[in-house]
Amino acid sequence: MDMINYILIAAIFGYAIFVFYRHIKKSSKGKCGSCELESSCSGTTCSVDWNKVIDEARSKQKSS
Repeated sequence: MDMINYILIAAIFGYAIFVFYRHIKKSSKGKCGSCELESSCSGTTCSVDWNKVIDEARSKQKSS
């Protein structure tokens, strides 16, 4: 029973360290670098530039 407890504790601490590391890496990129909308961001606000998204989708569709 003790071995299972050690494995669970190691898994929990390992995941916590991983999440903390990922958070530090994302926060070091700045506001826009860590945003999920980075590829379609207008840069001035945290909103999607829909014209850019539509243009990217059209160019992908033409190349397919």
